[in-house]
Parts: sequence; C-alpha cells; structure tokens
Amino acid sequence: MTSDLRKRALELELAKRYEEAAELYRRLHMLDKASYMYQKAGNIKQAIDVYLSVKQIPKAIELCRKAGMRREAAELFEQIKDFANAADEWLRAGETLRAAEIYESIGRWESAGKIYAELGEHFRAGRLFEKSKRLAEAAECYAKAEDINEFENIKNLLDIRFIAQLLENAGHLEKAATLYVMSESIGEAVLAHIKAKDIEKAAILYSHCKTDVSEAILENIPRDGRTYLVFMRVFMSADDCQMAAKVCEIFENFQRAGECYEQGGLFREAAKAYYKAQNYEKMSAMFEKAGDYEKAGEFFEGIHQYERAAENYERVSQWLKSGKLYFKARQYKKAREALLKIPDSDPARQEAEVLLRAIAKLES
Repeated sequence: MTSDLRKRALELELAKRYEEAAELYRRLHMLDKASYMYQKAGNIKQAIDVYLSVKQIPKAIELCRKAGMRREAAELFEQIKDFANAADEWLRAGETLRAAEIYESIGRWESAGKIYAELGEHFRAGRLFEKSKRLAEAAECYAKAEDINEFENIKNLLDIRFIAQLLENAGHLEKAATLYVMSESIGEAVLAHIKAKDIEKAAILYSHCKTDVSEAILENIPRDGRTYLVFMRVFMSADDCQMAAKVCEIFENFQRAGECYEQGGLFREAAKAYYKAQNYEKMSAMFEKAGDYEKAGEFFEGIHQYERAAENYERVSQWLKSGKLYFKARQYKKAREALLKIPDSDPARQEAEVLLRAIAKLES
C-alpha cells in the first residue's frame, strides 16, 4: 500500500499536479516533500501548516521568513519563547511598538529606546537609554520629553536629580534646573539658572536654598553689571553679608564690599576692602571696631586724625603716644591725663615731663 502511494505521488509530481502530490506525501508522513510540493504549487500557507500540524515550528518559521510573512514568523517565535527573534520580526513587519515592548521586556533597552525615541515617547526612551548606560542619548531624550508630569511620577528624588545632572552636562540647563527643583536640590537649580544666564530665577531660588552654594555661585556668575546688582541684593536680603561683599569684590566695588563686610560684623575684611577703595578713614575705623586698637591708632595717625589715634593708643595703655597725639590735637587736658599715667620708673617719663611742662606753659 505504501509503495503504491509513493508511486502515485511521484506520478502526480511529474505531472506537475503538486497539491495532489503533496496530499499523498503528507499521508506518507514525508513532510519535507509534502511541504515542498505545496510550495511548488504556490500554496505557502499549506506548506507551513504541514510543519505546524506536527509542531515543527522552527521549520514553519523558516518558511514564513522565506515568504516574507513577518507577522506570522513573529507569532511563531513568541510561541517558542524566542522573544529576541520575535521582536526582530515584528520590527521588520512594521509593528514597531510591539517590537519595542518585547525588547524592553527582555532587557534589550538600547534597542527599545531607539524605537521609543522614533515614536516620540522620549521620556520612556530616556529611561531605557539610562538603563543601558547610553547617557548622552538619555539626556537628549529627556530634553525632548515635554510632559513634566512624567518626571514627577519618579518616586526616588535621587533618580530625578541624576536626570537633572545628565541634562545639565548636556547643556540643557533650563530643563535641568526644573528637575533640580523637583528633586529638592535647590542649590543645583540656582547654579543651573546662573549657567543659563537666567539670573532672576537663580536669585529667587537662592532665597529658598538650604545648602551652601554661595562659593559655587561666585565661581559661575557672569561678570556683568546686572548680575552684580542682582546677586549683591540677593545675598544682602538673605543676610549673607560676606557673600554680598565677595560679589562686590569680584566687580571691584571695594567701597561697597567694605560696607557689606562691616554690616556683617567682619571688620578686618572690611578694613582690607576699604584699603583697596582708598578709604583710609573707614579702614582705620574697622581696625578700631575689630579691637585692634594699636593698628587703628597707627592708621588714624597716618591720616592725621590725631585725637582718634590717641584714643586708640590710650585703650592699649600706650600713654606716651596717646599724650603726644592729644597734644598735637590741642587736647591738652587729655594729653596731661595720659602723660601722668606713665610711671616714674618708665624711661618714657622723661619725655613726658617735657610735654607736661609745655602744656602747663600753654595753659598759663
């Protein structure tokens, strides 16, 4: 019986009656021959079904691919859990979203990211590029993501901050600043706005900043007059007189720097600033406020403010210097009082006696 079927199948094949031959080959379990006959007859679906009927899926897939039946090939790959090849076939079939979803599910994040980016799902693409360590591509996708709510749905603030850093490094400063605020990294947001030359926003945020970024601000602020005025006022309004003074020094407004230091009680720094501003009277006064009376006396003497100099020398018991300067200032009573405090055993007493006689003569 089998030999008769074989003979009849061959006769049909030679007569080019391929579908009839295929049926006989199928009955004979000559599946490759049966499938080939269906292919010769142009009946690809039946050729594939020959293999599917006995669960020879790889052979069925091979026929699907040869015939350009991408969707069918993809579905068969999914049946045998070959998801990588399934995704490739879905992509060739133009089913890009399906392909991306499968790539994502099997950890081929870069492949999925590229597709999502092409589909305009930039946030999702960014997350996948980030996972695959393609940080430059991630930053560009995040920059294009228009729905800020997508970022707000990230629960971990450190993740948001990391994205902000990616954006900042890629030069997307405004978006970076927005995400820094979202991640409660206000200091970084201030700096991002400064780099973007959005000084007003930076100034507003600084007033809410809980971390000390003042030095970093000084390193990054643009060197222009508008920035100077804005940040001097910002620091002053935040009672950060020292930083306000440093801004003034950067822009070489040493007089204003001295005033800021003075307001903040930083008298020695104020003295240095007033010196650069050539305001020697204020410089001397700052040493006085700082309690450095001897130095204050020297500088007041240098600018011929003898009475003020004498007062400072008096505070450090420099009686001879004090008396001499009171004498120069014609404050004879104060001069006498200071000179009389010099002990008899002090070598300076002899010079003091000369001045005391001169004072007595002037007062007589």
